[in-house]
Amino acid sequence: MALSGVEQVYKFRRIEGADELSNFKAGYEKNLSERSSNELQLSLPIEYLSTSRVVGVFDGRGQLLGGFVMRFEPPFRCLQAVPEAVKSRSPLLQSVPDAELCELTCIWRNRALSTMAFATAVWPKIILDCVRSQRKFILGLGFENRMNDTYQVWSPQLIYRGPSAAPETSVGVHIFAFSRTRIVANFVTNFVLQVPGKLLRRRRKTKA
Repeated sequence: MALSGVEQVYKFRRIEGADELSNFKAGYEKNLSERSSNELQLSLPIEYLSTSRVVGVFDGRGQLLGGFVMRFEPPFRCLQAVPEAVKSRSPLLQSVPDAELCELTCIWRNRALSTMAFATAVWPKIILDCVRSQRKFILGLGFENRMNDTYQVWSPQLIYRGPSAAPETSVGVHIFAFSRTRIVANFVTNFVLQVPGKLLRRRRKTKA
């Protein structure tokens, strides 16, 4: 599948081979470190990637520029950061079976993929995959830094906010769940309605 980006066509392909999964892992970890000013040093388990649906974003030369991960069965990485006491009290986690959940994680891009290109080419693919998942709720995780802004625009249902219970991270986290309807509605509000204006301002600035 290919979608037209701002300056070129980007291709999406599922990543399954060991070498490409290692490249995805390295790219995500580097991006996370850079965007958090080296506050987040995370090692993404290959086992998690190999048992999840990993989608890579590639340019016309086949170079990996970014991607995302969707997981459709436990253990869910997002919930590992939630304290057990919180899980046992969560109305959503106690009432919604695992078969109606999936998680969206590890969204990243390198510097070769601009913010505008990501918004116009990659986010539609992510939203489409979430809708096609047919799951009632999609779990997500945001860290206590500017990367969390990406998730906040969706106005999801908050499950937990506080120190991570996962041993590999010691920072604050936001764990949330959002419905497919909410994802689509917020995507339209925050991207479809705003991107044309941003593109117009960009063209005017270029001409000036």
